[in-house]
Amino acid sequence: MKKWRITGYDGINVIFREDIPLYHISEFNIKELLRVLVSKYGLSDREIVNSYLNSRSKNKQDLLELKRLKLKPEFSCGENPFFTVVIVDEK
Repeated sequence: MKKWRITGYDGINVIFREDIPLYHISEFNIKELLRVLVSKYGLSDREIVNSYLNSRSKNKQDLLELKRLKLKPEFSCGENPFFTVVIVDEK
């Protein structure tokens, strides 16, 4: 069964791990979930607000930007802590 595997790291330490069946959540929502987890585990209220400001704002911060890791849907978000999501196929 294919699953999204979400892993959160603080440095090299795993702080979060969750598998979600692929058909239970869309790629759009898994990306939003990564942003929420980074916000919860690593950002202040002010940093969260500043991450959502438009690019013309002097207070804009890019703390919730997603990075695509490879050609397939594998994403990373955050710096430290940071979260990754990959598709795994466990039978």
